[in-house]
Amino acid sequence: MGTNHTPGPWAYRPDEYDDWGCVRAPVTEQGQFRGGIICQASDPEARDAITLAKHREAGTDPWEANARLIAAAPELLEALEECLREHGGFTIKGQCERRARAAIAKARGAS
Repeated sequence: MGTNHTPGPWAYRPDEYDDWGCVRAPVTEQGQFRGGIICQASDPEARDAITLAKHREAGTDPWEANARLIAAAPELLEALEECLREHGGFTIKGQCERRARAAIAKARGAS
């Protein structure tokens, strides 16, 4: 299958000046970002002024969990496709295989 997304690996907030929830394309050997910012993953549950103020004070990122999940997406997709290629139809049965195939289709834009 071809890929239309920016190739991974992606990184969560690799630049010290990145804002909260920042996911970037990988860095070249010369230290340049190959594709720039992929996204800024926010958490709708952590957008109120009180929550954000607490994170600013603590120096933490309220959107880190979402950003890390998104940053792992290219590797997760690749691993799932590899598992199905190597084991699909033999050790992966029923609903597990259907869910894996549906997730791949969703990531590839088929659903």
